[in-house]
Amino acid sequence: MTITNKGMEMECPNIIQTLAAIDFSGNRFDGEIPESIRKLKELQLLNFSNNNLAGRISVAIAKLTNL
Repeated sequence: MTITNKGMEMECPNIIQTLAAIDFSGNRFDGEIPESIRKLKELQLLNFSNNNLAGRISVAIAKLTNL
């Protein structure tokens, strides 16, 4: 996953897999939801509201049964 903060890009090859909630709302994200979200097996809440996301929600994300 690549994180961009204040114009600086940082590559994050490992994602913590025990997060329960993530709020990405209002960040002007565009494109598709990254497939790497599927690795967060314990995720219970995911908020991408108020962004410019496009495309279909991945089947892998739909399989996150705690979401």
